[in-house]
Amino acid sequence: IPYSKPYSELKGETLERRGDFYKQYQQTNNKDSILAEAQKYLLKVSDSFFRSWYNTPWTFHGHSQAPGEGSIACGYFVTTTLRDMGFHIPRIKWAQQASEYLIKKVSTDISRFHKKPMKDIVDFIENKGEGLYIVGLDQHVGYIYYIDGKMSFVHANYYRPKIGVMSESLIGRN
Repeated sequence: IPYSKPYSELKGETLERRGDFYKQYQQTNNKDSILAEAQKYLLKVSDSFFRSWYNTPWTFHGHSQAPGEGSIACGYFVTTTLRDMGFHIPRIKWAQQASEYLIKKVSTDISRFHKKPMKDIVDFIENKGEGLYIVGLDQHVGYIYYIDGKMSFVHANYYRPKIGVMSESLIGRN
């Protein structure tokens, strides 16, 4: 189900909320609680960003900045959504790098899996807890979105380029 609010409104509301979190963070001694609240908000709102992009076609050189317009490649999908959710990142540079480069820039909590069954990865993420995970494959990047006990892979799908951005089950033929 696509998201129905205009993307510009979604971005504006998210950036306003980011500003609110920043003010609260500056004014409190309990910074961990503000960070936890901001993380919960970001996890919830990320689904709206993803749904806005659903069905935006994939092309290798796609670099759209607006859902449903033109096309988008996987790296640009990840960096554009991160930027639009309020992260100050060099969208183009990071989109054009190997996924490992992007992941190392946004996280220090990195786990690697090589020739492991998908069940091992699902079990690992279940143990880590609900959240938004950036996943780098050999030639691809996307998100694992884990919320309300459900896990999905959200990405700009090069196997189904006309559909492009979509959410798929982690278990299956994706």
